[in-house]
Amino acid sequence: MIALEAVSCTFDRAGADPVHAVRALSLDVAPRETLALLGPSGCGKTTTLRLINRLIDPSAGRIVVDGVDAATVDPVRLRRRMGYVVQTGGLFPHMTVRQNIGLLCRLEGWSTTRTRSRVDELLQLVGLEARAMVDRYPAELSGGQRQRVGVARALALDPDILLLDEPFGALDPITRHRLQEEFKAIERLVNKTMVFVSHDLEEAFLLADRVALLKDGRLVQVGTPDELRERPADSWVTRFLTSRPGADAPPDRGDA
Repeated sequence: MIALEAVSCTFDRAGADPVHAVRALSLDVAPRETLALLGPSGCGKTTTLRLINRLIDPSAGRIVVDGVDAATVDPVRLRRRMGYVVQTGGLFPHMTVRQNIGLLCRLEGWSTTRTRSRVDELLQLVGLEARAMVDRYPAELSGGQRQRVGVARALALDPDILLLDEPFGALDPITRHRLQEEFKAIERLVNKTMVFVSHDLEEAFLLADRVALLKDGRLVQVGTPDELRERPADSWVTRFLTSRPGADAPPDRGDA
């Protein structure tokens, strides 16, 4: 469904050396697979996610989505094929829950009746009662409720691909764990191709079919959680996998 072929992304900085956020990254995501991008802060996880839906264009290489070079597709149309969830939900504060979830449906020209039905369906999917929620504004929701609404909005147009950038990172540990378990159930129901960013080893191993471990913009290892545990690529991977859950990666000692 998604293929990154020797993709690099470099950001120029005035009066300073350029930042090489992603370096010659080649990675495939199969249809209906959930892939986690895992690694320490600054390793290129979020940049990689944004490259997939062309919020950023690569400096080199190419990205293929469902057999088509993403660079040849109108970026707005490409993004509407992909749901996108960010850490804080990314809801528009001046819109109600119904308006936030139904926004893309309205932009696509759906009827009011069809949009309302879809919003109610999605609220049920993410575990929220429609009658109690649809007229509330984001400021009236808890953090967990905002994230549920963010996931519902990302699924509004029934996209083939769902991209999630640390969707549970801003929540307290109890709410985060509950939403992780709920999301696992939603994964099975919606059956999408998913790519999500995390720096939390436990979360990545719980939610993903495979995990791509990044360091300094490069792919260090990719595999199932069992493959990473049983056959780590090097000693840096071993130290990363044995660090405490949710911790950043261990320091680089020159042996990665």
